[in-house]
Amino acid sequence: MKKRIIALAVSVLMLISTLPISVSASDSAQVTAENATATQGGYAYVYLRADNFVDVAVLDIEVYYDASVMSVFSVSNFTMFNGASVSTNYADAGIVKISAMSVKGFNSTSNSASNRMVRITFKMNADCPAGDQPVRVTVGHAYDSSFAPAVISGSTGKITVSEATPQTFTIKLSKNLSTVSLGDAFTLTTYHTSSDTFASADFHVEYDRELFRVKSVRLDSNLQQEGMVSSINSDNPGIVVISFASTNKVTTSDLFKVVFEVIADVDTSAKIKVSAKDVYTDELMPYLSYSTSTSMTLKKSELEPDYPDVMLSADRFVVGETASLGLSIEGGAEVAAGDFVISYDKSFFSVDALKDNGYRDLMHILFYDVSHRGAFDCNRRPMPDWTRVYSWNRKPTPLDAPACIYHYRWTYVEDM
Repeated sequence: MKKRIIALAVSVLMLISTLPISVSASDSAQVTAENATATQGGYAYVYLRADNFVDVAVLDIEVYYDASVMSVFSVSNFTMFNGASVSTNYADAGIVKISAMSVKGFNSTSNSASNRMVRITFKMNADCPAGDQPVRVTVGHAYDSSFAPAVISGSTGKITVSEATPQTFTIKLSKNLSTVSLGDAFTLTTYHTSSDTFASADFHVEYDRELFRVKSVRLDSNLQQEGMVSSINSDNPGIVVISFASTNKVTTSDLFKVVFEVIADVDTSAKIKVSAKDVYTDELMPYLSYSTSTSMTLKKSELEPDYPDVMLSADRFVVGETASLGLSIEGGAEVAAGDFVISYDKSFFSVDALKDNGYRDLMHILFYDVSHRGAFDCNRRPMPDWTRVYSWNRKPTPLDAPACIYHYRWTYVEDM
């Protein structure tokens, strides 16, 4: 009887030894999801940490999140998984699956940073509500290096999401001229800081339609690549509207150039205003609208008349006789029209005839001496300064002169 009891006890012990026994190196072995922070539309970095691991060789982890407010951007191995065989799968929205195996076993240390296994990068939606978003971790199969099952728990971490503060999309202006006059053309260049990457925007250029007109608008070549679309509307005087969209972010600094022409001959100053509106990043994050302006100085044009030289030649005047005065213009002068006024003292002379000699030698004028006061030679006597008057569009003033031709002008004049 005694032998039978001993044999039964041995059989029970042998049976127990063949049953699977749940073990862990620590009663509190856990995969911990570290808390993280993010802004709306930004990124959150969640680390999975191995707490109190001893000789864990095989591990299956599942991470659950709300796919309606965020998505997985990437999963990266960290210190604990260095040298291990790791596979990740986040193709299905709402779950990340991680399987890891190590022949050396995973063992926690006192340095929590060394215990990090993976980093999951989440992209928060722009409309994700502010507040805490849970990240729940569960552990499936887990074994130690002897292939005995290990008990390892999961945890629930959180991503604290704050409201995003939109940044300002800053634009700047440069111009090749600051002071302009009627007929001048100048170029206004719009650019921005290349760190402000964007994917779509509307730009408005506002100007005074009474002072300027738009000659051309040209986008920078980097805004005309494949996958980019744009439209330019400069048909409405006073404003240019440029719309742009791209499937990828734009990093170029130069945006567009507008060439203006001055159409008013005035003395004034005028501003040209450029605004950036509805600007978004490639992640659909909005920028704040921004406007800037530049001032142009307009100067009334001062036309310098180009007077041709006009020559007078006269015969010797003898009392009671007729003499000839020649009026000619310098060679090479390009003259299309002109009025010539020759003033004389009627108490000395009367005009007998006018003879048109053609283009260069304009005419001869025959004067008759009515004074009978004696001879006066205009060729021999130096002509005084008042014989040439370079005024423009002004009525000539009669001069107190001797009996000689004393006044001519090249202009349109009124009757004296």
